[in-house]
Amino acid sequence: MVRRIAGRRLCRQNREHIFHVDYSPPAVAGACDVCSGELYQRDDDRETTIHKRLKVYRSETAPVVGHYQAQGLVTTISALGQVQEVLDGALVAIGQARSMPPGASSVDPSARRCGAAIPDCRRRGR
Repeated sequence: MVRRIAGRRLCRQNREHIFHVDYSPPAVAGACDVCSGELYQRDDDRETTIHKRLKVYRSETAPVVGHYQAQGLVTTISALGQVQEVLDGALVAIGQARSMPPGASSVDPSARRCGAAIPDCRRRGR
């Protein structure tokens, strides 16, 4: 995950032009393929910042997720796939959660169990 985030580069002229040093590199290092603008790395995409954010997540957010998960109030969806598919899955999960009685579990057994709702999950090869 750190490698994926830290490798992201944006065009200074148009932030919609996004590249990745490993997975989608520009033809010319440091230059946008679309407009030739300078590519840069955002401060919050730097490895040291990412590691700090992950440390805060593990110490402050993960325990909260675990608390609500133990109460059956966390729904896990897969974030793999096209943006629209992920959005559709999230909207379905939200709709199901709104229609459930208090305390009922909304976890879809077919959903991937490895994700943000399970902090200790380790995806191999990602």
